[in-house]
Amino acid sequence: MEQGRKRGDKGSVLVVGAGIAGMQSALLLAEMGTKVFLLEQGPAIGGYFPLLDKTFPTNSCGVCFMSPTPPAFCPIYECHLHDNIELLPYSEVTGIEGNAGDFRVSIVENQDLLTPRSARSARRV
Repeated sequence: MEQGRKRGDKGSVLVVGAGIAGMQSALLLAEMGTKVFLLEQGPAIGGYFPLLDKTFPTNSCGVCFMSPTPPAFCPIYECHLHDNIELLPYSEVTGIEGNAGDFRVSIVENQDLLTPRSARSARRV
């Protein structure tokens, strides 16, 4: 596990969970000019969103199909490309201290979950 220091200024925000709601919250805050840290315990953002893609039999996007008005963008790409959003995959909150509006959050980034050795052995199976 890797512990590094990432600092946000007083007005930065931590969004825990990078599913559909977390991505949308991060995008709305980032568009307002707020620095956003988007934390996800898994290897990638999106949650169940990718499972809604390419609906059978029309091969259309599931989210676009369900939405009353089709979205003009893909939230996964927008979160990756936005300058005010910093993605924190494979991360977990380990502690929170402070008061309302002024928190200090401890985060552990689990970068060692997939090492080159385990990736090679996984391919051999």
